[in-house]
Amino acid sequence: MSDTEDKKTTTEDTAQGGSFVERVIDSRQPDYTTSTETVKLTPEQEKARGRRNVTIAWSLVAFIVIVFLVTVVRLSQNIAAGAGA
Repeated sequence: MSDTEDKKTTTEDTAQGGSFVERVIDSRQPDYTTSTETVKLTPEQEKARGRRNVTIAWSLVAFIVIVFLVTVVRLSQNIAAGAGA
């Protein structure tokens, strides 16, 4: 393609609302400005969410405690092995 054809295509793209790539990118992005829809949870759903959050929190605490205990045990084994050498 020559420079004249490139400029012509660019001018046509701009007249149509931007380049092809810009239009494709814009068409793939959701429009959050027009949608103000929210979800209202029922009391049962709110209780279920709360129970789920508590379960996740306790699971995370348990995981942290397990990692801590394993670390302490391994470090104490290494210290004991180093002291005997």
